[in-house]
Amino acid sequence: MKSDAEVTADDYVRYNLILFGTRASNALLAKVADKLPLELLPNGYRLGEKKVAVPGLELGVQLCYPSPWNAERMIVVQSGLFWGAALPINHKFDLLPEYIVYADKIDFSDNTNRAVIAGFFDHNWNLPK
Repeated sequence: MKSDAEVTADDYVRYNLILFGTRASNALLAKVADKLPLELLPNGYRLGEKKVAVPGLELGVQLCYPSPWNAERMIVVQSGLFWGAALPINHKFDLLPEYIVYADKIDFSDNTNRAVIAGFFDHNWNLPK
């Protein structure tokens, strides 16, 4: 485990990475945010080219995507709220899709955070139409 400032160019080419924060708080995310299909914004989120404002909700983002530094590696991005506050530790990441924007509200049918938008990429890692 390293801070964003400690990760070397060799690290982000050789390894799968889990990146926490946003482009404002993580130097590695700042380098690649424009190349990613999803990003948490101060007042909402960006999905592809579309920016969506979500006033009044505290949000979180999880994204699994090929690394912009090495297509044979993956990155996971965790921005904003942490997922699964109401879930037991051994089920925190069960059934998460490839990308999700979620709110601080809990869906009491399964104790997960309420999804704002979620989905899977196509076979070429493009957003669905």
